[in-house]
Amino acid sequence: MTPATERARSSTPRRFAPGIRAKVLFASSALLLIPWIGYAFVAEMVRFLNDGQTRMLADSASAVAALVQERAKVVMASPGADDLAPALAKPIELDGFIEQDWIAQGAQVRGYGGTRLAETSGLWTAESLSFSHAVARHGDHLYAFFDVTDDRIVYCATEGSTACDHIRISVKTAGGKPRRYAVSASAPGPIKAAALEPGSASQDDAVVIEGVWRERERGYTVELRLPAAGVQQIAFAVADVDDASGLVSAVITTEERTAAQPRSGFAVSEEVAAVLDAMARANLRIWVVDRHGTVIGRAGDIQPPPPSDTATAAVRRALEPLRSFVFGAQPQVFVDPLASASRLNTPEIIDALAGARAMRMHARGSSAARINAAAHPIEIGGEIAGAALVEQTTESISHMREIALERLLLATLGAFVCGALILVFYVSHVSNRLRRLRDEAERAIDSAGRIRGLVAGSTTSDEIGDLSRSYSAVLQRLAQYTDYLENLARRLNHELRTPIAVVRSSLDNLRSEAVAEHSSVYIDRAEAGLNRLSAILSRMSEATRLEDIMRRSEREMFDVDAVVGGCVEGYRVAYAPQEIRYTGPGHAVRVSGVPDLIAQMLDKLVENATEYASARSAIDVTLEEDDADVVLRVRNDGPPLPEAMEGGLFESMVSVPGKASGVPHLGLGLYIVKLIARFHQGSASAANTADGAGVVVTVRLARYVSDPA
Repeated sequence: MTPATERARSSTPRRFAPGIRAKVLFASSALLLIPWIGYAFVAEMVRFLNDGQTRMLADSASAVAALVQERAKVVMASPGADDLAPALAKPIELDGFIEQDWIAQGAQVRGYGGTRLAETSGLWTAESLSFSHAVARHGDHLYAFFDVTDDRIVYCATEGSTACDHIRISVKTAGGKPRRYAVSASAPGPIKAAALEPGSASQDDAVVIEGVWRERERGYTVELRLPAAGVQQIAFAVADVDDASGLVSAVITTEERTAAQPRSGFAVSEEVAAVLDAMARANLRIWVVDRHGTVIGRAGDIQPPPPSDTATAAVRRALEPLRSFVFGAQPQVFVDPLASASRLNTPEIIDALAGARAMRMHARGSSAARINAAAHPIEIGGEIAGAALVEQTTESISHMREIALERLLLATLGAFVCGALILVFYVSHVSNRLRRLRDEAERAIDSAGRIRGLVAGSTTSDEIGDLSRSYSAVLQRLAQYTDYLENLARRLNHELRTPIAVVRSSLDNLRSEAVAEHSSVYIDRAEAGLNRLSAILSRMSEATRLEDIMRRSEREMFDVDAVVGGCVEGYRVAYAPQEIRYTGPGHAVRVSGVPDLIAQMLDKLVENATEYASARSAIDVTLEEDDADVVLRVRNDGPPLPEAMEGGLFESMVSVPGKASGVPHLGLGLYIVKLIARFHQGSASAANTADGAGVVVTVRLARYVSDPA
């Protein structure tokens, strides 16, 4: 393994184990389908329960209709009351506001505009005049409400005048003629009506009409009260005056309300009312109405009970934020606008009065609970006399749904927490096993590529255990093969020494005999080849012996400056006339190591430098020191190193062609340099000089070495 490979491996971030965790957690996201399936199942269950409740209400409405038909008490209805206006449960307070009295009691409010325009000056718009109107009855009084949109309000100088914005009323009583009244105001506040034709009838026939006028933004509201006794016809109109001239610019009328003739009807007997009360239960309400939608019987209540303050409710409130985030927020306010209604005109009542059974589920207010309703016609004497309406809220179903969703949420959270813990524990266990196997595999081979130990094969029967056993078997075979290669040089040296000695003695004997002149040339060539072969064996033996020496050597503290300086003095004599220069720190530099190995390393460096140095150039040997290391450099002028060789020059059997010589190049010299540098916990590198005129080899040695190489 080259130093570059080792550096690349050490600098690569360890992402293997986190990657497995991330992938497993991502794959486990498929578990999110479980709560979705549960939610879909709960929704389907709620739908089936609603359908079942609606069918049950239809059967109940049919039973109520049959009971009323069998035991109804036929009566004669009084003329006029129901046709003129629907009845209210409580009287209207004359204050000019519609919400508290009218809307809360289910009054029928209708809008009027251009379709009911009776008079106009040609400048009418919806903003100049339009209004909403309602009429109701309670006790002996009729009530009327007007919410008028008027872009310009004009008040009268005196009440009862028609030279300002006003309301016209036409009333016909039993046995009398229609009388017309005008309601106007000189300022917001209480008002009274004035007869438009005071001389047309006696004062005894006059109807007392009083009310209140309240101004609002872009218009005004008027609330009126008049006696209901004897009234057979009534109609209203709103007149708009836009300037002080008193000219009417527009008049919009309402429909005329006429009382019918006395007719037969029915009433709910006390016996039937008792049965209806017994049939009604929690969240269920029964209505009985006549042919005009007027309520003649009622039992039960659909208002949900107040929320409990139990421990379960406390848990539900604690889970509300999480439940709202997962399943959406649920409204909580329940409003029942029919709580005090005296007349019903719901779609199911209209269908039932037309002779058809009707079922419907609808919402009232902003509550999560809905109202299921079913209506059935009541036939008396072969005619539709009324209808039975049964209503029930889905409060119990909603409660079951909430409980199911809460349990689903709790179960899902518990399952996810337990599953996540199990997955994290299992994935961590698997990743730790893989990490240990990786570390064992990396420790099994040292930086020089030698097998230092084997991977302990796991005894588990899963894939990781099988992988570790495979690693162990591969490393064992690789160790055997590496041992064979390491001992190959020693074996070759031992086996070839005897044949070389035989060949050399044979050549010596041959040379001692008289041979022809041309034959001596072949003897010289044979001896040269034999010398080269001996040199090769010596070099191979040298590398092998060096490794054995390093394993047995003991380090000592010595002056590396003295060792290098002494060696350079010897090189100047051995390599004369080659100039070799030495530059040292000028003082003792003590390091921990083996002096003989340092000298042998320097021999290889200088030998390599002289081999590639240019003619008549000097070889520079430099020794420097820094905070932690001692740096030895050997520089020579000559051909630069190829770019591809700078990183692999110190590997075994790697060399660059140099000057022609009789010494064979096996690429072992710098390999020995690397071994000795590594033994001293240092490093060796080679690079071209900055000017490209030569090569410099740098060896860094640690000052203090405590651990064995």
